[in-house]
Amino acid sequence: PVPQIDFEDNVNCGGEDGQPLITPCKESLILQVNTSYSLQCEAPEPIVWWHSVSGEQLGEAFNNVADPLRPYGMKLNMRLVSVHNVGAYYCIKEDQKPIGDDWSEAGLVELGNADEATSIYVYVNDTQNLLVNIEPIISAKQFSEVIIPCKPAMPDTEVLLSFNGETFSSESTPYSPQRGFLIKINSITDQGEYYCVPKYPSPEHEDEETFFEVRFIGNGHIDTFGLDNATKQLVQAELTNNQMHVRFIQNDESNNVTNFARKLGAGHVDDPLDYEDPIDNTYALSTLPSRRLKRSTAKLAPWLPPSPSPSRGPTGQANNRLDKPGINSTSKHYVYEGESFTLNCELSTPHGVNYRMKWDPPSAVEQSRINFTEAKFEQEYTTHKIGRSSLTVKNAKLTDKGSYKCIVNGGFGVTEYSSYRMHIMKRNSSYLNVWEPSNHSQVQEHANRSIQMTANFEGFPPATFKWYKPSGKEVWETEPNFSILSTESSTTLKLLNAQLDDSGIYILKGTNGKEHKQLEFNVSVMSGPVLSMGDIYVVAGSEAHLNCSVKSYPTAVVTFLFKPCSLQPRWPTCEKASQNFSFRTSSRPGASPIEFIHEAIFTPTEPGILLCVAQNLVDGKLRTSQTKGHVLLGDIAEDMAISGLDANRKIANGDEENFTCAALAYHYDGNLDWYRNGELLSESDNIKLESHHTAYSYMRTLKFLAIGDEDRATYECRAHYIHPSDKYDSREIDVYVHDTKAPHWTYTNLDAKSKLERNLTESLILECKAEAVPQAKVHWYRNGVPISETNHTQLLEDHTKLRIPHLYPNDDGIYRCVVENRLGSIENSVTVVIANLPSISKIWIIPDSRPLFNVLERRFANMLGEDVANHYLDLNDPYMRSNTENMKNNPTDYLSMMGSPDEFAPPAPRYVNGHIVPDIRIDESSDDYLQMNTENSTAIFSPRAPIQSNEFADLPAIETSETSFTFPDNISGQHSPTLANNMDNSSIHKPLRKKNGMPTVDAADQAPEEIPMLHRAYTDSPEQVRRYPAASSKAYAAPTPSPRHHIETALNGSNSNGENYVNVKPPRKNLVNKSAAAGSGTDAFSNPSYQPLAVVNEKEERRY
Repeated sequence: PVPQIDFEDNVNCGGEDGQPLITPCKESLILQVNTSYSLQCEAPEPIVWWHSVSGEQLGEAFNNVADPLRPYGMKLNMRLVSVHNVGAYYCIKEDQKPIGDDWSEAGLVELGNADEATSIYVYVNDTQNLLVNIEPIISAKQFSEVIIPCKPAMPDTEVLLSFNGETFSSESTPYSPQRGFLIKINSITDQGEYYCVPKYPSPEHEDEETFFEVRFIGNGHIDTFGLDNATKQLVQAELTNNQMHVRFIQNDESNNVTNFARKLGAGHVDDPLDYEDPIDNTYALSTLPSRRLKRSTAKLAPWLPPSPSPSRGPTGQANNRLDKPGINSTSKHYVYEGESFTLNCELSTPHGVNYRMKWDPPSAVEQSRINFTEAKFEQEYTTHKIGRSSLTVKNAKLTDKGSYKCIVNGGFGVTEYSSYRMHIMKRNSSYLNVWEPSNHSQVQEHANRSIQMTANFEGFPPATFKWYKPSGKEVWETEPNFSILSTESSTTLKLLNAQLDDSGIYILKGTNGKEHKQLEFNVSVMSGPVLSMGDIYVVAGSEAHLNCSVKSYPTAVVTFLFKPCSLQPRWPTCEKASQNFSFRTSSRPGASPIEFIHEAIFTPTEPGILLCVAQNLVDGKLRTSQTKGHVLLGDIAEDMAISGLDANRKIANGDEENFTCAALAYHYDGNLDWYRNGELLSESDNIKLESHHTAYSYMRTLKFLAIGDEDRATYECRAHYIHPSDKYDSREIDVYVHDTKAPHWTYTNLDAKSKLERNLTESLILECKAEAVPQAKVHWYRNGVPISETNHTQLLEDHTKLRIPHLYPNDDGIYRCVVENRLGSIENSVTVVIANLPSISKIWIIPDSRPLFNVLERRFANMLGEDVANHYLDLNDPYMRSNTENMKNNPTDYLSMMGSPDEFAPPAPRYVNGHIVPDIRIDESSDDYLQMNTENSTAIFSPRAPIQSNEFADLPAIETSETSFTFPDNISGQHSPTLANNMDNSSIHKPLRKKNGMPTVDAADQAPEEIPMLHRAYTDSPEQVRRYPAASSKAYAAPTPSPRHHIETALNGSNSNGENYVNVKPPRKNLVNKSAAAGSGTDAFSNPSYQPLAVVNEKEERRY
């Protein structure tokens, strides 16, 4: 059977379980030739560097102060690297390093499995030397497998192994670029020289090759079954010095010889030995007759678990030897904590060879959880037999991870072993790692060669993988140009005979049900440029955009040339191409990494041909490609078209209709024909045909002077090609003729009897949709003036919709739409009112009268801001409570009892404030006036001296503490809506007093003050005042109060006859220097300027 050898070792950068830690932490490393690099290793104990070919390396020790857990450091400096530096570098604990020359790479791998070493593989990108130059002598036993170390300098280099006239490729057989080929030695005829060459050698080193000598050795009798009689005469071989000595055997006579060869494991790469030959009567292999032995073909060993060797026949015999045992397990190196796993160890030996097989598990595994099966021969074949032993670990723990060894002890002190590494996972845990072994995901290769993409993986549960092309489609193994090779720890995609279009991103996707990973490979196939560019048609005066797709690697340089061409005498009649035209270019990535789209942008003044030229260098050779695209300049939408028919417009009976057929002169001649229902159309009294042409196209127009029902048909226009002239292209239209109809409404939101109220800045949409045949035209008017489309006014949907996005103050008015065709017209209108103008937008003052209080209330509420309106609402409740209290203990104050009048106020008096008003009789029996109690109370008034008339100009100013307001003279006819100016609660027949001989009026007899709130120039809101100051100032002239100042006045002092009127909220604070207990009640007062007041006592305050 084939022993289990893991050529894709999951070599990590170490650092766990006492392993040395290598920096950089990579599986492999690619260096450029003639560069320098340093590897660094750290460990808890002294360490050394070891190369898989040249052995121990001289390193530079250092103290690793940065990591106290790994105080020992060793740096390996590689200077001006070359192909000789290629190989695996092992960082080994010093006490475990090989002694003397008795070492092999297989032994170094075992040190890594035992956590005694860590490795990293180094590749060197040397374009002249593609193979590692090692030529060892390889010793092989019968039925053993040996490694032919045919190693490339780069992982993607394809190599060929030749022996005995047959050739094996690294891409078609199991192979590892870090180890080489694995072959099986069946007999002495498999010994000889094996040649290794690169499939595509470097031009500077075309004869590059390496050869490996395989020497056949054995213990005891050599099996000669299946050999011809001449070959059977070869005696048993033994290895001495640098030659293979043989002894002839006559008639199958067996003579035992002493084997002076070193006891080496199967497949060991051995150096020449310098032993003396003690055997007499021997002949060197070179002294044999020149007749070359007939050799059996060497068998390449598959990378599979052990399997029985084929039968050699009943007379075959085996030699005394031991191969390395093989270990396999269904656990695939992983098991969950608490589960059990079983390892099986197998060894194939010739008949008569005895050995002992034992297991060596990690020391942390408890013996009570381990079960061994006794080693025994379970299968026997004619030439050999297979022995097996198994190890089972129950209830696995996390500490059970490590290497499990199967050791075989045979005669002559020969010992062989193999190891199997187990990982114990926590319950319900999983992991999946996928990586490219050489960290080389950028793949570059010449066209017509094969490309190999390899990914290593590890994880648990076991994962499944799929490869995907750059197009996103899955790669199937049955595809002729793809091959997929998979092992237990790697998967490889091979692209056979790669072409430029195979370039792109290839993706490997893997999942184990819990984890999902993917790995991308950027493949670039080196080749000359491949270009493509299409024709373009451009309407005269427009920009032309031509896209030239360039696929190349390395990236190509692109330029454009233009050839002006003419339609005469035929297309294309061109001039010489040049770059003497104004254009600009841009580029962008294409669908694959090797594709770029180069765009040429220009405005052609004449038709022509645009050339796209690309160049790149491949292996130092200039590669040039070009393509072309026609630039067709024209004046129609496409190469052939019919215009004049609108699918949204109904053709009316009796209308004049024109249909024009146009065809570009680049492709068609001037023969354009019209057909009706398949018959050639000719002129008549009602139908006219007119032909004309432009610089770029031919046209033929079909005219109907008055189309009728008989003209309903399918019309076809045919244009004949220039070449071949017997072929043509055509376009068709279906013409339907409808009966005429006068316009009638289908929808409108205009109504002459209604008004549309909108606010400033809102949008206005008016619609007038009607049905008519022929199609009606819509006209819009505002206040009788036609409306045209502007930035402020939009006419949409064939003028059936009027839209004003933002209304302005001058957008109000009467809007009217008129819909008409030749059969009649209809119209509608609507009045648009803008409701929130900063000035008066509705009827503000009714002629000869004032508005009612409920109207004022609504208008004031609209004009006041929200905060101010809420403030006045807060004043209402305490004001009413205060007057209610006063009514209980004090004389009636009719003003406090007055509500909003239900009718218009009486005409204005002739005199106001300071003037004598007419004697208006008030029915004293009515209880509609309440005088407010001012006793022991204070208030803030805004007094000023009454205005003096001219007739009393010589009198001194009246000394008074009362308040007075004055209307402006220009609106002296306006009066107070409170009726206060028309009322006098003093005696009706009270005589006038005289002062200095002149009649005068007491302050108590004067008309009450005006409420200043009603005389301000109000607007809808403070915001509108800011936005429309001009409109606000021109709206109307309003009275303004006289300048005022503020003094304290006792309401119930000595001036008890005064009439005091209140219009604001009473204070919740005492006035300064006034006692809180001054009065027993709460009095209303006037504070128009809202001065801060002192706090009243809490009992009084709670009442509000």
